[in-house]
Amino acid sequence: MHWLFTGLLIAASGAVVAFTGHLLHRLFTTEPAALAPADIPAEQAR
Repeated sequence: MHWLFTGLLIAASGAVVAFTGHLLHRLFTTEPAALAPADIPAEQAR
C-alpha cells in the first residue's frame, strides 16, 4: 500500500509541475489586450 501512495504522490506532483508550466507558457506567450480609447484616462489621451 505504501508504494501505491508513493506513486500517487509522484503523479500528483508531476501534474502540478506540468500545469504550472502550462500556465507560465500561456502567461509569456499571450499578447496583452489592447486598450479601447474609452478606457484611456482623459489626461493621458492628450
